[in-house]
Amino acid sequence: MRFEAGQTMIERGFELWTAWVIRHAWLVLAISTVTTLYLTTGIAQIKTEFSGDSYLLSTDPALQVYHDFRDQFGMDSVILVVVDPPEVFDLAFLKKLRLLHRALEDQVPHLDEIDSLVNARHTRDEDGVLIAEELMGHWEGTPEDLEIFRQRALSNPLYRNTLISEDGSLVVLVLKPATYSARSPGREGTDAGFGEFDDGAFEGAAAEPIYLQDDEQFEMVRAIEEVTSVYEDSDFQIFLAGEPVVGERMVDITWVEMPTFVFLAILIIAGLLLAIFGRLQAALLPIGIVAGSVLSTFGLVGLLGIPFTMIMQVLPCFFVAVGVCGAVHILSSFFQEVRLGRDKNEAIIYAMGHSGLAVLMTTLTTAGGLGAFATAKLAPVAMLGVVAPMGVIIAMVYTFTALPAALVLLPLRPPPARGSGRTLALVEKLEDFLVGVGDFATSHARSVLWVTLLLVLVGASGIAQLRFGHDTLRWLMPDDPVRMAVEHMDDTLGGIADVELLVDTGRENGLYEPETLQRLDAAMDYAKSVQGGLVQISRATSIVDIIKETHQSLNEEDPAFYVVPESRDLVAQELLLFENSGSDDLIQFTDSSFQTARISMAVNNADALHYVPFLEKMRLGIGEQLGPELNFEFTGGVVLFSRAFSVLLDSMMRSYIVALIVITPLMMLLMGSVRLGLISMLPNLLPVYLILAIMGWFDIPLSMSTLLIGGIVIGVAVDDTIHFMHQFGREYQRTGDVTKSVHETLSRTGLAILSTSIALIGSFGVYNFGAITGIRQMGYLVDIAIAIALIADLVLAPALLVVTAKFLYPSKTGESSK
Repeated sequence: MRFEAGQTMIERGFELWTAWVIRHAWLVLAISTVTTLYLTTGIAQIKTEFSGDSYLLSTDPALQVYHDFRDQFGMDSVILVVVDPPEVFDLAFLKKLRLLHRALEDQVPHLDEIDSLVNARHTRDEDGVLIAEELMGHWEGTPEDLEIFRQRALSNPLYRNTLISEDGSLVVLVLKPATYSARSPGREGTDAGFGEFDDGAFEGAAAEPIYLQDDEQFEMVRAIEEVTSVYEDSDFQIFLAGEPVVGERMVDITWVEMPTFVFLAILIIAGLLLAIFGRLQAALLPIGIVAGSVLSTFGLVGLLGIPFTMIMQVLPCFFVAVGVCGAVHILSSFFQEVRLGRDKNEAIIYAMGHSGLAVLMTTLTTAGGLGAFATAKLAPVAMLGVVAPMGVIIAMVYTFTALPAALVLLPLRPPPARGSGRTLALVEKLEDFLVGVGDFATSHARSVLWVTLLLVLVGASGIAQLRFGHDTLRWLMPDDPVRMAVEHMDDTLGGIADVELLVDTGRENGLYEPETLQRLDAAMDYAKSVQGGLVQISRATSIVDIIKETHQSLNEEDPAFYVVPESRDLVAQELLLFENSGSDDLIQFTDSSFQTARISMAVNNADALHYVPFLEKMRLGIGEQLGPELNFEFTGGVVLFSRAFSVLLDSMMRSYIVALIVITPLMMLLMGSVRLGLISMLPNLLPVYLILAIMGWFDIPLSMSTLLIGGIVIGVAVDDTIHFMHQFGREYQRTGDVTKSVHETLSRTGLAILSTSIALIGSFGVYNFGAITGIRQMGYLVDIAIAIALIADLVLAPALLVVTAKFLYPSKTGESSK
């Protein structure tokens, strides 16, 4: 069944619409301008999301466990201020350390608490009363005091590789952010996040808390940088590390680079359009259209409260390229008609009628391909699947409204006649070259198909080597100061990423049982002994450490008593003494009913690929240590990161399948044939297949960014295929000859197809100059895929049509053979 009548009706509809726009050009431009200005106001409201919990959908069970953990124990994503002095146990250094501690405590917003050697707890027994005091509380700074201080700091497992490195060369100030945002109910009146938090404000469903937002964490990082800059010198070197620090660095790079990349993309495309059309106005018109669509889209993102994630930074340049592509096809047809002598208004109406349906279908297929990401289980990818189609559709609306209106109002001179002018001569050479490529493909159709088949077979070896992986830290360049600091912390402290283990005893005061505590102790020892390849637990702390420390303190500091007491009553008594000692450290490791224990473990940074099997091994081993009576679950930043990685494959397969389900019927509808629609998909699937093979050959993992390549390539590659097939259908209905039809199709649309491909390559190519490696990888891989897609449209598509024409157009084939 064919839809030629339907297509003609739609084309007539475009012509009628364009005629109305021409009559009301000023009104259309005024409405477009006002709309753009209004939507642009939303850009200031855009918020960013980078934290580990932002990777998962709100319905993910792992995220709910993490939220429950934060409600009980607070934030786990701390900020580390690491100081590297010539000598830690030096009086002058320790005095300066205390000044830095107090300055951070006073000047950093959204701070819950700060821990360092300055306020580290030291417990002692005084006539049967347990006293908890600051390690640096009361001392004179004598050599004897320094030696005692050194011994206590290095011997306490709670401080080793937490507040001081095991070799005593570095000290760490641990800044724990507030759990809830200053925007939460009950905190609106606090000054920039300073002040006490009103827990009572959350009683009742109407006062749900808002967790600390990324921008508030980044505000903390900037305040810390400002404070530490005052104290840093050659003998007091300072490094910052932690998830908020990495996130702030990523966002800072993004907001610096993104406008630059958009400017470069616009510059490249403007130069391309100027070279093609030879008129400055013709270059500026599409740029104005896409600028308005980009501003409108991101303004709408802010107004709708959609968070801006790291992978969304590719969208502005993508919108520029895709928006220009539609305008280029319309302008190409417009100038061809002007060159043939048509009146300007008639040429506009013809160009919109001729190319409007193809532009509409390319928009729908691109939106469908990218909208497939909305089904992903990764929140940043799902959000991209919402924003990307929105931007593509907005660009189409401006193309169908503002572009013809501007063409009417601007005094555009017609291009020079064929053969005159250097620019036009270049254009004609390009058109002749493209037509020649098409002629070659039709005359060597079977050879082209055999070569394509060979590429598919060879590519299978690359597909077989494809692997998944994601390491956010390695998105930063090797010489980036933040990455270097984190890697230094991994080497010196054994790791700063966190794995949290929650153990539920199932009853109130269950943690009083010595047997339960011994099982927790065994689980901690097991965790530190697990050999996970590139992943290793460097330390594990829990309520067991506090109990051991208290028991030792109450027994004349005898190391032999650094054990769990043997009786339940003694455990309960010593915990009561600790609670009354003046320290509130217990709340970091258990709930108020002593039913649930928290074991906090530090792990080195690694690719998420390695975290998944490591955590599974931990889960089995910890289960054996704790026994069936104790329930447990893992959470924390590493666990969320691992969970996000585990749904990466599902998200990729789901988005690719949905993209095909959406795009293929649209291609069938446009082509007017099921068979032709299926055939036209082959040139669009080949680039995705080959780029995945290339990733396998060069060991480039499928990560949060490279995952997007397939959907992007399917969405944009199909655009040129649609324009080619749409024009070919017209020509074949007229001539009934495949070779002639391909020849005429490329003479009319070949230059536009080449131009849009170059525009896409240029737009994504600018990311090769970026400082975030994940985005750079995606940029050059998409460029390669688009280049393959261009070759497929110019060579593979004509060859397929030659071989399959008798099946696709049996009546015309019969007619042409008579």
